[in-house]
Amino acid sequence: MATTQPQKDAVAALLNKASNAVATNVTYLAIASPTNAQTVTQVRALTRQTNALMRLVAGMYGQHTQLEEGADT
Repeated sequence: MATTQPQKDAVAALLNKASNAVATNVTYLAIASPTNAQTVTQVRALTRQTNALMRLVAGMYGQHTQLEEGADT
């Protein structure tokens, strides 16, 4: 089965989001003494990233109906 353009676009978008998330995490980790506000922001970002990964993995195993779209926002 050939990969469709929408599938390719989805993978490209996912890889772009992952790249941006890694860059944001690296930036945060480079801060010697983050403020409370920076830490809260980072925890929120990590929570969104983790939820997105869990939805992705669950979707790979056919658990689509148990996932709430947008729950990580």
